[in-house]
Amino acid sequence: MLGKVDQVTADYYFAYEKEKVSASRAAVTNGYERVKADVGELLVYNDLTDYLNVLIGNVIPKMPETYDREVSIAKILNSDDSQLSRLVTNLRSFNQIYAETNDKQHVYSAPTLQVREQLLQEINQLKGWLSEDTKVEIKSRFKKPYDEIRNLGYLKSRGRLGSVLNASQELILLFTAIVVGSREHMLVKNVFSGLEEHGLRFDKQSKKEIVDFFEEVNLLEKMSDSGDAQYVKPIL
Repeated sequence: MLGKVDQVTADYYFAYEKEKVSASRAAVTNGYERVKADVGELLVYNDLTDYLNVLIGNVIPKMPETYDREVSIAKILNSDDSQLSRLVTNLRSFNQIYAETNDKQHVYSAPTLQVREQLLQEINQLKGWLSEDTKVEIKSRFKKPYDEIRNLGYLKSRGRLGSVLNASQELILLFTAIVVGSREHMLVKNVFSGLEEHGLRFDKQSKKEIVDFFEEVNLLEKMSDSGDAQYVKPIL
């Protein structure tokens, strides 16, 4: 169901290349295999976003100068009431034509509902149809680029566990350099928060292994005898 679809944050996990992983680790349960399962639906959401932007008037087909006005579904749902009312009217007509063309049954949204609820009903109906009609072979072509990332070193086979998203030492150092920048140093926890902003998410065990790696390459700075206050030094 839509409504908060664009507010969901993907939490795909990487494993540090030098560590051992088990079946219960986040890199296995919420890593590459989950990416493969989720990416097939991207085509549906891409088409849905395109349709809604045209129907609300943000984008005009065959007018490239309007293409950069496309916004997310979440932003469309936050439009003012007059825009939403126009979108409901246009989408209802579009859904009726789609249903007639593709042998579907169009269930009209109840006019007694608030305009936003009417809109969500019509959007979810169209989304369901798009999911049904998006052929497996079309979805599969969106998965192929993910299979190609193995050649770039972003995947690593873990035997019976399958492939996991792989963070090499070089990749970690590169993004750590970006995150820390020219600062004197940065708390370890803030470094990992910065890495997450760049799409590199690790579970607790991976973080421990990476901190050990930072220490090996002399990037770790301990500001107390207990070692509780740990900082990462700049690389550049």
